Amino acid sequence: MGMIIRVNFNNQRWAGKCKNADSDRRLYKCQKKLMKTGFKVDKKGNCLANCWESTLCTKFFWGNEKGNYDSERAKGKVFFIFADKDGSRVLFAKSRVKKVEDDKLFFEKFRPMEQEKWIEGLLLKELLGKKWGEGTYRYIDEKNIENKLKEIISSRKEYFDDPIETEIIDIEGRQSLKKHLIKERSIKLINAFKNSLKSFDCMICGFNFEQTYGKLGANFIEAHHTKPLSLLKKGVLISTKDLVALCSNCHRMLHRSSPPSDWRKLLEKDNDLRSKN
Repeated sequence: MGMIIRVNFNNQRWAGKCKNADSDRRLYKCQKKLMKTGFKVDKKGNCLANCWESTLCTKFFWGNEKGNYDSERAKGKVFFIFADKDGSRVLFAKSRVKKVEDDKLFFEKFRPMEQEKWIEGLLLKELLGKKWGEGTYRYIDEKNIENKLKEIISSRKEYFDDPIETEIIDIEGRQSLKKHLIKERSIKLINAFKNSLKSFDCMICGFNFEQTYGKLGANFIEAHHTKPLSLLKKGVLISTKDLVALCSNCHRMLHRSSPPSDWRKLLEKDNDLRSKN
C-alpha cells in the first residue's frame, strides 16, 4: 500500500528554512497561518520557524501530530505533493517508506525534481474520489489511486524521472528483466509525420534546429500529440493530423499542465509578444 503526503511549499527544496518567505506567494499557507508551522520572519524576510518541510530532504522523515502510523499500511511508494497558489496540487517528489518509528515515517534518500519536471494541476478530488479533509497523509490503494498517479507520471515520463541521490555510489549497467504495461505512442505514426514535413520549424516559436546547430540539427523536431495519451480510450485511431511539430522548449511548456495545454494558446501568446516587440 502506498501513501500520498501533503506538505507545505519550501523554496529551499525542502532542505532548509525558506528565504524571502514574506514575499513568496507559494508560501501563502504559512503566511496566512493556515498550517501550524510557527511562521515568523526576520528583517530580511527569511523564515525563523522550525518545520518538517525545512528538513524533509536532509533528515528524510515526516512526523504525525495525530498519533502513530499504521506500520502495516505505511509501506511502499510515497508521493509528495503541495498546494499551489490556485489550490491545485503539485507532485514534486517520490520515494519509498524505509521504516516506521512511532509518530515518525522515515524514507529512502530522495530529493525533489527540478521545477520544470514537477507535475502540476493535480486535483485531489479526482484522485481520491472525495475532498482531502484534515491530516497530512493518505494511504492509497495500489490498484486504484497509485495506478492513477503512475499513469500520470508515465504519460510524462521524460519529464519526471526517479529522484537521484548524488552521494550514492553504485555500479551502472546491470541487466534486469522487467515486465510492465504502459501506453505507448506509435513510432510508425511519428516517423510518418516527420517524413511528411516540408518545414522543421517549431509551429509555436519558429525555432529551427539546423539553423542553430548545423548538420547535427538537420531534420530534427519533436512531435506533439494534440490528444493526450492519458485521455485516450482503448482502440482510438490517431492520424498524422493529430500531431504538431514543436521544439523541445515549447513541447515541455505544453506538458507543464495536466492535461497538456492547447498549443494554439501558446502560439497566440507568442504572437502577442512578437507584435509588442
